[in-house]
Amino acid sequence: MPTRWARRRAQMFSAVAVLFISFCTAVPFAFNETSNFASGANSLALHLIDSPPTHCHELQVTDNTTDCWTSYWGAHGYQFANYKESLCPTEYNIVTEHNTICPGADARIKGINGPTPPSPPSPTPTPPSPSPPQPAGCKKLGDSCSGSKSAPQGTCCNNMFCKYWQPAPGNLCVGCYNCKCEDGSGPGNTDDPQKCVDASGKICPSVKEC
Repeated sequence: MPTRWARRRAQMFSAVAVLFISFCTAVPFAFNETSNFASGANSLALHLIDSPPTHCHELQVTDNTTDCWTSYWGAHGYQFANYKESLCPTEYNIVTEHNTICPGADARIKGINGPTPPSPPSPTPTPPSPSPPQPAGCKKLGDSCSGSKSAPQGTCCNNMFCKYWQPAPGNLCVGCYNCKCEDGSGPGNTDDPQKCVDASGKICPSVKEC
């Protein structure tokens, strides 16, 4: 007649055996493609969403009775203890990683491929600073003027200088912009770069020299 301890050991062994078989045997789920849920018979669909929910891990098995799958589930089934039934929710719409575990058994990692965010609006261009007001009664291009080394503009209008060092009639107002027209035409110098125009009407490069 078995001792009390022997009976106790037999009961414990039976309980462990039941737990081991239950754990290592794939649950007979079936993937329902319409509902996106596992719903019975020889298939499996599970998922786990990361925290924060940027990725979803997905397991899809079309036949959980193969030797390959039975062996895999027996060794790795515990890794899916926190997974939920069904494939990943539909918002996880891009596959970032795909591994085939067995024929008909696939593991995927999915992400969310949202719409491309709109480009930021272009900055509003800064309007040019207004030109300073012209000195009252200033002399125009080619007018006689007076000035000095410390005040070369002298009595000329803006963007000009006075050839104060020249005796009359050479003491004239001259433009600060030196025109660089390739054909040799143009005004030579002027008070506005838009006035540097060659014989064909094309605006020429210019260099401001004062």
